[in-house]
Amino acid sequence: MLTEELHFGRAAHLCGVSQPAMSRLLSELETELGVKLIERTSRSVSLTTAGKGVLASARQAVMYADIAVRACAYRTRTHLPRRFYFAAGSTISTLL
Repeated sequence: MLTEELHFGRAAHLCGVSQPAMSRLLSELETELGVKLIERTSRSVSLTTAGKGVLASARQAVMYADIAVRACAYRTRTHLPRRFYFAAGSTISTLL
């Protein structure tokens, strides 16, 4: 959500967390990865080059996870969940 909204308050609201919690999650992820993912000023939010790379990889991981869930559902003839959530690392799914 943060990468789409590029606004901490709106992204936090859409994710159902507070803005300070969203900031803390991002800080923890940046510490875990050892890179800065977001450039943030009082007026704007933008992805760093590293942030763009992590986002692309994370979206690809979500796509492959979705394919796996659909394949399992097809094989077992079960209904697909309306929305599929998973956690990659500690916080990356919140930031997508």
